[in-house]
Amino acid sequence: MKRTYKWILPTLMLATLSFSACKQEPVVPAGPSTVDEGLWTLDAWMDTTVRPGDDFDMYCNGTWWQTADPGEFGLNSFFEKDLLSISQEYLKDVMNSSFGLKLMPLATTAFDTSERSAARMAKAVDMVNGATTVEELWHVMGKLMKEGYKTPFHLHTFASHGNLCPTFNASNGSDFVGSDLDIKKIIRREQMRSQRGAFRMMTGEPRETPKPIAETNWPMFSAMCSELGLDPALTYTINDIGDQSDWDHMDDPQIFNKLQAMDLDQLRTEVLRWLELDRACYDATVYESVDKASQTLMITLLVPITPLYSNYLNYTNSYYVAKQRGWTSAQGNEIKQFCNELRDAFRERIQANTWVSEAGKSMIINKLDNLQMNIFAPDRWMENGVADIDTCTTFYSAVLNIRANHYDFVRSLQGMPRSEAAFLALIDSYMSLTSVNACYAANFNGIFIMPVMCSSEMYDPAVNMALNYAHFAVCCHEIGHGFDSSGSQYGPDGTVGNFWASDVDKQEFERRVQMVVEHYSKMQMRNGQFIDGEKTKVENTADIVGLNIAYQAYCKYLTKNGYTGDQLKLQKQRFFRGYAHLFHSKYALETLTEMMGKDTHSPYPARINGPVAQIDDWYELFDVKEGDKMYIAPENRIKIW
Repeated sequence: MKRTYKWILPTLMLATLSFSACKQEPVVPAGPSTVDEGLWTLDAWMDTTVRPGDDFDMYCNGTWWQTADPGEFGLNSFFEKDLLSISQEYLKDVMNSSFGLKLMPLATTAFDTSERSAARMAKAVDMVNGATTVEELWHVMGKLMKEGYKTPFHLHTFASHGNLCPTFNASNGSDFVGSDLDIKKIIRREQMRSQRGAFRMMTGEPRETPKPIAETNWPMFSAMCSELGLDPALTYTINDIGDQSDWDHMDDPQIFNKLQAMDLDQLRTEVLRWLELDRACYDATVYESVDKASQTLMITLLVPITPLYSNYLNYTNSYYVAKQRGWTSAQGNEIKQFCNELRDAFRERIQANTWVSEAGKSMIINKLDNLQMNIFAPDRWMENGVADIDTCTTFYSAVLNIRANHYDFVRSLQGMPRSEAAFLALIDSYMSLTSVNACYAANFNGIFIMPVMCSSEMYDPAVNMALNYAHFAVCCHEIGHGFDSSGSQYGPDGTVGNFWASDVDKQEFERRVQMVVEHYSKMQMRNGQFIDGEKTKVENTADIVGLNIAYQAYCKYLTKNGYTGDQLKLQKQRFFRGYAHLFHSKYALETLTEMMGKDTHSPYPARINGPVAQIDDWYELFDVKEGDKMYIAPENRIKIW
């Protein structure tokens, strides 16, 4: 799942304000109960020697955990194994498409065409050296981007007042790798680096309402806009959208200010340094420590997963896999109906909420009603977003074409309504349809659920419905991000603007979020480390909200379909056990330590035990009592939405 978030909640007061997910159920007449005949296989995963109230994760998953291997990257989980295998099948379609079959041979012969590639690089160097003023060099940087050369900048798209707008942000660095030859580490590092950067841009807390370049003092970007064909009145910089201070995908959090302040010689040196990063496309001397066969192998392996793909080819990948498999947006209709059912449950929870003012409820529900559901595939494709390398004869020329196409596509999106093009913009700039992911984009006020997350592993009418509802707590998690401490800074159309009706509402929300911080900060993982509750508060909040929404929706389903007595209790128990299945995991200790240092999500065991302990019904269903390790007194259980 998207790795970029945080989460939070005095005592007797909460006992009065609390509400349980299923308190609103109508009374069901006595009679024979419905029985769910759907497939249920999770009993074999259980370790019943563990009390549910001591460690719900191990109670549900302990037998599986005892024999599981941590796996290639030190983590064995539903997302890393089951869903990733589906994604890899989709990627095979991309590599077997006309685009992939053209790109891969160019990559494997990159070193044989180095002279021609070097000539293309020389053209860019001449452009930089030919500039006689700083202002002229700013224009040259725009021309270089337009032609696909590497510069300190990258273009993404976000929404402002409901329309799509390009934004300059700092580049991720090289689209390839230098001397680090550990392929597995490279793959993992580059995937996480590019994803963190992208999601921070979408969901990062804004400093203030951003202003377009035309209204700010950015002559450097005004010059570049003129060369790229961008409207300065619709174009922004990342500085004005979110806080850069801890964005580890950037070389320097103040890079824009420093670049604009450079004199001609300083700026020329910097631009030439960025061009030099592309030598890995064709220059064998970059890999002096290995032979040519290994060089070719490394380039071949890295092409599909380096930032070249995550920054520039998500849209092309998505287009080809959709074309190969005949995907259309209609295939997501069943999931979309299911998600609308979950949204209805969230609306009911807000209406029943006792700590938000009536005016506040109206504002929150308005944002919820304007939440855009982007599921499975876009309604339509814009052909100009698909990279064209048919005429390319070298790998480097293909790279230039790919980047130039991306920038041209961003330009074509500017000014389009988010309702028409948000899915296209997100795919182009952030993730592919092959991604194992669902996300909430604050500046689009939309959730995006990729096909892998719609697969039968996630939702299958043939399995017990408790499992389907529990798995789609992931979707509810993403909906919840629109109403957490970060998402609440964006309005119904994705524009920066507080949705709180009063300071009283906001302060009460923040108090409850602080309870999330304190709760998770007390949770110790197997490596002996405690969770950083402040760093993970957004994600933890979304987990708690998501589980509550999914459980309320499932309770409604059970009531509507006539479940009573022991069957009702059994299915509710299976819901929580299904949720534990969603986040089952086994970490290598070094991987756990590394992820706790970087990830804004809590480790998977905490994503199980943390949220379930906040729901009153869980205590009754699993006979959790005072004295159990996970027990929380009713007045201290966290109730947000």
